[in-house]
Amino acid sequence: PQLTVATFDPTFLKAPKEVLISEMVEHQKYFPMADKSGDLLPKFVIACNNTPSDQIRHGNQKALASRLADGRYLYEEDLKTPLEKWGEKLKTVTFQKELGSIAQKVERITANVELLHTHLPICDLEQAKRAALLCKADLTTGLVGEFPELQGSAGRIYALKQGEDPEIAQAIDEHWMPRGEKAPLPRSPIGVLLSIADKIDNLLSCFAIELIPTSSSDPYALRRQALGLIRMVIEGHHFLPLPTLLSAAYDRFIQNPSLHLKLNKETVLEPLFPFFTSRLRTVFHESGFEKDEIEAVLSRGLQDIYDSYRLVDAIHTFRNESRDKLSDILEFYTRTKKILLSQDPTLKPSWQRQTRASDHTTVNPDLFTDENEKYLFQKLEEVKKTFHESILDRRAPQKRDYPKAFALLAELKDPVSALFNNVMILDKNPEIKTNRLTLLQEVWDLAEELLDFSKLQGE
Repeated sequence: PQLTVATFDPTFLKAPKEVLISEMVEHQKYFPMADKSGDLLPKFVIACNNTPSDQIRHGNQKALASRLADGRYLYEEDLKTPLEKWGEKLKTVTFQKELGSIAQKVERITANVELLHTHLPICDLEQAKRAALLCKADLTTGLVGEFPELQGSAGRIYALKQGEDPEIAQAIDEHWMPRGEKAPLPRSPIGVLLSIADKIDNLLSCFAIELIPTSSSDPYALRRQALGLIRMVIEGHHFLPLPTLLSAAYDRFIQNPSLHLKLNKETVLEPLFPFFTSRLRTVFHESGFEKDEIEAVLSRGLQDIYDSYRLVDAIHTFRNESRDKLSDILEFYTRTKKILLSQDPTLKPSWQRQTRASDHTTVNPDLFTDENEKYLFQKLEEVKKTFHESILDRRAPQKRDYPKAFALLAELKDPVSALFNNVMILDKNPEIKTNRLTLLQEVWDLAEELLDFSKLQGE
């Protein structure tokens, strides 16, 4: 193939460059040309299978001129109608038969924006709701009807031309992001919030009518959307309790009596949580974390996405920088768990038990008969206090200091070892035996508050 440069009427440059580029690239397979500053030039490159000639250039210029004229006409005609009016036409556009129109979808997205804002107050709520109202409006325009690849971009352009706030206009475009697995993410706070709100609706909608991806099929790109949501949350350092959010979003989702859903809430959410967890494994693996580190965190179920990332990152760093201390933790964790399960194979750590008091008694210091028991108990109380007051604050995940938590846990190595090496845990006196096992269970419970250390390979 050979290349040649052709031109088009410079007056076409008055139309948005996105329209011109789409015409040249998507429809005519030409290469647009720009100057050093990125501004489009009235020139384009043609790839020819034979020697370029004036006749070839003229023919291609004529074909492109016709296409550009059509694009400019659609653009100018669309601008005569306010974007909000275009949005009203979404009432006649079906999203899915069981899920109503795209106008109803926009209502759900707006509700999701309000819900999300309670967890991520990263932008002005009213602006975010305005962006939600307009985010799908361009789907009914003539330009997007002819050039579907301009969805979002057309909405941004029209919003700016019609006097909408630039941040709202940007969010209209960005809510479609990322447009590919490794494509750019939204940059504006409103764009992030709106993109997450839309993806939550897409995922809930498809799972609610059993359009769940299989190993060979994902026609609605749900894997990509879940990955995009995860990337936005992690790269934006946003704490988001996903199970709570999905549950609340579904409660709002089913409030519309016009929806025809066969499945109940539990049936919809049950496969959605492992679907997200699987995508998290992918993201964590691509971030360089080891498989056992990932499983030590995710095996306990889906929680806050970014907080889970921070925890995996913390154990990964701790392993690389303090390998000996991690070995110490694994040693006393394994030893403690082994003796506890030998006495009660059904025993579970505190986070899996319904109520603490119904499963085991508390430690009674009056039953201590050895200084090593007192030593461990005092150290454990000291460590627990720091854990529960500042490190593992469940109400404020951004305050959790996981590196410090691992360092604190390692401090239990010596007192636990001293107890095992100098004290008969399974004493003949049932009260003393139970008290010592309860003390060790406190150690096990504390470790399990961080992660499942049994998933980590020995050091």
